[in-house]
Amino acid sequence: MTAVSGPASGHRQRGDAEAIRMDTQFIRFQGTVQSPLGHFPGVFALANGLERDGLLTDEERRIWREGNDWYDAHYPDPSAVDPYAYDPEVNPGAVAWFKSSAEELIKRVDRYLDILAAHDVECRMVRSPDPGRIVYEDEYQILVVPHLQPRPAQRPPDQPPLGLTPRAGRPPGVMHNAPPEALELLSEHACREMPRAFPEADLLQTLRRALGGAGDGPQEQPEEISRKLS
Repeated sequence: MTAVSGPASGHRQRGDAEAIRMDTQFIRFQGTVQSPLGHFPGVFALANGLERDGLLTDEERRIWREGNDWYDAHYPDPSAVDPYAYDPEVNPGAVAWFKSSAEELIKRVDRYLDILAAHDVECRMVRSPDPGRIVYEDEYQILVVPHLQPRPAQRPPDQPPLGLTPRAGRPPGVMHNAPPEALELLSEHACREMPRAFPEADLLQTLRRALGGAGDGPQEQPEEISRKLS
């Protein structure tokens, strides 16, 4: 896959899209910041996001609206043909690529790139003869599942796992909101697996710290934990 970087700080030359040499089969314009699902949003998704957040000027919104209307009229929507086209379980990570023969559609991307550049949103062009397993195809585009599945963006280190929200005064990761059955399962699993992995670890002290902040109800006593460790 060949990547051609877009504007680094909102500046770019007009005509970048027109200047594409049609020497590769498939072309995609995408952002440089990974989404929570692990892929890089396409140019239309990036522009739609700016409009949705109310960041476009009146003129930019007019250009965006006219552009979207034109593409809707000239560019099939894969999800309208196949409702499962973008289904994450059926086609995980599916993204659309232009065929290099769709020259008019590619040329019109320039106006979207101008809008993104004005808001310092980077967008780059990538080209590939084989971007992935094709799950949809029409005259202008393909929809592919990438050969290498994108990894979801990593959670910030200070953000606890879903469902485990730290209570005031406690560090992230203390499972005070976890249901009792989850704590019971954790305790049993730790008692079974941790001695093999960490034979020198003070398991009793570790479990005391982990379970000591679990909710406001009655808590398991140390001697009960000791019996599980034995």
